[in-house]
Order: sequence, then C-alpha cells, then structure tokens
Amino acid sequence: GEAYLAEQATAKTRRETPACDRAPPIRDALVEAAGKPCEGIGAEDLAAIRTLNPEPFSWELEPDEMRLAPGDFDGLAGLVSLDLGSMNLTGLEPGTFDGLLRLFSLNLSNNGFEELAAGTFDGLPRLRELDLYFSRDLKTLAPGAFRDLSNLHSLHVHDTGLTTLEPGAFRGLFELQGLYLERNPSMALQAGVFESVPNLRTLGIDNSESSTALEPGVFRGLSELRRLSLIYNHSWAALRAGVFDDLSKLDRLAINVNRSLTTLESGLFDGLSELDLLFIRGNSLTALEPGLFDGLSELGYLELPRNQLKTLEPGLFDGLSELFHLDLSDNQLKTLEPGLLRGRETLKKLLLKGNQLRALPPGLFEGLGMFVFGHVREEEPMKVDLRDNPGAPFALVPELIRHPGAGSALGGTVQITAEVVQGTPFRMRIPLSAVGGALSAEEVLIAQGAVRGMAVSVVPQGNGPVTVLASAPGLPPPCSDWEFRTAYKWCLRGLTTSSSAPLILYGLPDQTLASGGAVRFDLPTAFPNFGEGASYAVESSDPAAVKVTIRGGLLIVSAAGGGETTLTLTATSPDGRRETRRFSVTAPAASPEAIERIPNLSLTAGESIRIELSDKFRDPNGDSLSYAAETSNPAVATASTEGGVVIIAGRAPGVATLTLTATDPSGLSATLSFEVKVERPLRSRWGGWRSALLRPSS
Repeated sequence: GEAYLAEQATAKTRRETPACDRAPPIRDALVEAAGKPCEGIGAEDLAAIRTLNPEPFSWELEPDEMRLAPGDFDGLAGLVSLDLGSMNLTGLEPGTFDGLLRLFSLNLSNNGFEELAAGTFDGLPRLRELDLYFSRDLKTLAPGAFRDLSNLHSLHVHDTGLTTLEPGAFRGLFELQGLYLERNPSMALQAGVFESVPNLRTLGIDNSESSTALEPGVFRGLSELRRLSLIYNHSWAALRAGVFDDLSKLDRLAINVNRSLTTLESGLFDGLSELDLLFIRGNSLTALEPGLFDGLSELGYLELPRNQLKTLEPGLFDGLSELFHLDLSDNQLKTLEPGLLRGRETLKKLLLKGNQLRALPPGLFEGLGMFVFGHVREEEPMKVDLRDNPGAPFALVPELIRHPGAGSALGGTVQITAEVVQGTPFRMRIPLSAVGGALSAEEVLIAQGAVRGMAVSVVPQGNGPVTVLASAPGLPPPCSDWEFRTAYKWCLRGLTTSSSAPLILYGLPDQTLASGGAVRFDLPTAFPNFGEGASYAVESSDPAAVKVTIRGGLLIVSAAGGGETTLTLTATSPDGRRETRRFSVTAPAASPEAIERIPNLSLTAGESIRIELSDKFRDPNGDSLSYAAETSNPAVATASTEGGVVIIAGRAPGVATLTLTATDPSGLSATLSFEVKVERPLRSRWGGWRSALLRPSS
C-alpha cells in the first residue's frame, strides 16, 4: 500500500551508511570480504561482494551491538548469499534488507526472534532460499512477513517455537516450492493456512506434539503439491476423511512413526489418483478399514511395516492395479485371507517378515509377478520375504492330482498334474517318476503365478496299481541383501519346497507311512466302474492313528498319532450301486513340533533371561517333552535348561546362535534356533555398571 511505497522511497533517498558505522559483526565481515580496513571500503568494494558470512554471536559484545538496522547492508547490490545464522538476533526492522536486489540465499537460523513482522523481508525480489530453523523463540509469523518474496522457492521454518499458523502467514510466497515445518512441537495448523502457496511442491510437517489433529481443509489450495511428510506426530490418534482433499497431484505421502495413530478413516485417500508412493510405517494401527485404498489406481509402492496389524480385510488391495511393492513386515498378522492379493499381477516385491503366520493361504502368489503390456504377459523376477514367522520356512508343496477334466479310465491312460495351492512365485519344475506305469514327461512345469501345471499322461504297465512320485523342485539361488534390494533376480526368503505325497492310481494297496508322511489315492481309477459321479466314504478302525480326508475323488491319508489302522472305503454310484474295499495303513508316532519362534535377543554381559518352553513346542501325541540347549559360542552366551525353562546368560560382547531341542520319549525331536547379541553393560550416571533391559535385536 501507500505505507510500503513510502518506506521504499525513504530507503532510496537515505544516505548510504559508512562501513565503519555498521553493526560490528557486519562491519567485520565487510572488512574480511573486501580485504581492507573499513575506512577504505568504497562503493565499488561493496558492489563486488557476493558472499557475506559474519562471525556468529560472541558474548564479548553488548546486546545492543547485535542489532541490525536499515543501512547495515547498503551498497551490497551484488550480494548473492548472506549467512546471519547464530547471531543472537532478537528482531529485524522492516527495511533491513533494502537494496539486496540480487540476494539468492539468506540464512537466519538459530537466532532469538519471537516474531517476524510484516515487511521484514521487503526489498528481496530475487530471494530463492530462506532459512529460519532453530529459532526456538519464534512464536508467530505475522501476515505479510513474506509479502515481497514472490520468487522464494525454499523456506525452512523447522525446530522453532511456532504455536499457531493462521491463514495469511505465507502471503506473497506465490512461487514457493518447498516448505519445511518439522519439529515445531506446539504448532497447530488452521484450515486455509496454505492457500497463499498454490505452487508448493513439497511440505514437511513432522515432530509436532500439538494435540490438535489435522482437520479437513487444512491443505486447501495445495493443488500442485507432490510430496507430503507427516512423521513423528505422536499426539494424533486419527486421520479423518477429507484431510487430503485438494491434493489431486500428490505422488508421495509419508505417515510414519505417529505412535498414537490408531485410525485411518475410510475415504482418507479419496481423490489421490496420482499417488505413487505411500509410506505408513511404525504407527499403532491394528486394522485397516475396508475401501481405504480404493481409487489409488496409480499406487506402486505401499509400505505398512511396524504397525500392530492383526487382520487384513478381504479386498483391501483390490483396485491397486499398478502395485509392485507391498511391505507388511513386523506386524501381528496370524492369518491372511485367501485371494488377498488376487489380481495384483504387477506385484514384484512382497514383504511379510516378522509376523505370526503359521501357514500361507491358498492363492497367495496366484497371478503375481507378471509384466503386462497390452496382450503381452511375461514373468518378472519376484522378491518375497517371509522370515521370522512361526511357520517359516513355508513349504511350497506340488501335490499330485488328476488333471481337471480327465475322465476315469478302464486300464487306459490317465492325465495327472501338480498343484501348489498357494501358487508359485517362480517357474517351478517338478521331477516325476512312476512305479508300475510310464509317464509322457519327466517333469511338470508350473508357470510363475500359476497354481496348476501342465498335464502329464500316465500309462499303466500290468494290472497292479501305479504310484507316481514327485521330487522337491529347486528354488532360485539365494541372494544377498544388496541383491534383494536392487538386483533384477528372484529372491525368495522364508520359503522352501518339499516333495509331494505319492499319488496311487488304479488301486488301494496297503501302506506304511514315514514320520509326518502322507499318501494320496485317486478313487475314480480305484473304482473304474463307478464313473465320475460316484461318492465316497471312509471309516478307520483307529481314528487316532492317521488322518483321512476325501476331497472330490481324492483320498488323502496322513500320519497322526501313529499305529496301524484299517481303512474301509465305500464307493456309491449315481444309480445306488455300492462297492467296499479295505486296506491297512501303518504310521509312526508323530514328532514334536516347534509352534512359536523365539526372536533374536539382545542382552548385556552379566545379564540372564529365562524363557518358558511349553508354549514354544508341543507334542501331537500328548507325550511329555525333555529339553536341551546348545550355543555356538559359549564365550559369548551360555544356555542351560531346568525342566521346561531355558536360562540364557550373556558372558562377553559378541553374537552366538542358540539351538533348543525338544525330544519325546521315543527319541523324536524338534528344534528352534535364534541369535543372542551380547553387548557391554551400560555405565550408570552414578558410576558402576548396570544392565540394559532385555530387548529384541534387529
């Protein structure tokens, strides 16, 4: 207005302040930059200075000597960079920076401002970078403080004492690209506060302890914003739908380590159609609302580790058609819904490390890891990490079945295949062999992302049963941590493969199972005169000895408590005809099982810990278990057992691997292994040594 024009006119007519009469830190900086005494510094010397770095605050100076006033920067028309950090400045008069028409960068960090008044930065039309961080006394940004900074691109106002940002605080910053408001503990944001910065691209709001949650409308006007960081805001309990309205061009959003954050309301991400990277790490989320990610059609990178997620709703990831990276590590997931990732063909990296999973759901890998371009679909390397779950390593078992659609055969050819119910994250080749018959191929190939492989024909040789065996397929070679992060190759952690249960065609011969073993019988070929429409029932003379299941035309017999049993199998045709057959199955007693992993531990030298083992192992037969413990390095850590408890003691700094073994009366056993890291004790503030609290090791 008129007052502003009057100030500019006064500045232009005021006589230039001699170098020797300026504030001592400015005078001394001019002497150093010009290379001559202050009395000899003339207009040409001042105009030639490009950078000015006054010495930081000295306690030898009186407080009034640290004040800056209009005239302290007279004649510095060529100045590009001015560093006034740590000068203990308590205020700046409007007009102080008049005449610095070429100034590009201004550092005012770590000073004692309480307020920046309107017009503080008048006269800096080319300023691009302004630093106000570590100004702990700064409480207020007056509307109009930045009114003349129409070309400012970067503004750092983090680590200050700001309490409230009102609409108009950033008036005049039309070209501002980056605004950094981190670590302002008491700062509260009012709706519309960012309307004055319509071209903002990056915004950081981290480490706020304000109890005021973000409200809808707080980001109004930021239609060009690309990156938003909301980290370490421990007072926020929820983020409500509408908070991110107007952020239609946002492509990166971080909502990390907000310890009180338990709720992300459905609809929160509505309208973020260009979002590509979404980080939601280290909060206190226990569940995610259905539809939370609906509409994020461009999202490629979704991270949700280190929350407290216990379940994931079916369909939660539906619509994420471009998703290629999903991190669910270090949560509390015990189960995953079948089909949770169905349709996510582009997914290349799946991280589920450190949960409570004991089994993988059917179809988990089905359709994953494909490059899709038009009608072209090609396999692409997948990275999977399932370590540190109770069920890890999870076995991908290619079970043998009759190929769907293959009819029964009266001594003729039957087509079989292999099926991995979870799907396979790599191209799996399963070696085959047969006893009593011939195969049309020596292996079954299951394509990446498929559940079922190609058909292989079985031709019986003679009148007896045919037994088909499938060996364990090989996994891709292991990869290093660096390769897991960056290399274009298959990296599968926490997965293994195992051989299939034998498939018996054309008969029901007596069987002897291995410990934990199983066998499958194809019933249509065992009862060839009953056709595909037959139904089947089975009875066991000792139900505790083995477990029997009929699934379609397949009888599955697996070892349970052990012993010998007679199975009576009855087939019933659609027209009511029946036929009964009996055969025996002998199974050994079942081995103990490890049912809960022990995480890697960290303790100090001289510290010990006791761990109850009854909830880590179980015996399927109900037998009592005895326990033993071994350590790879007794000099670092020792382990001993007392009844059902293991006692671990730290001896010296280092790392040792501990192995616990549970053994039943028949000598069958199960093991658990984990690492113990021993550190030096911490010295207390009163002297002497004290132990750190036991904590999980990363």
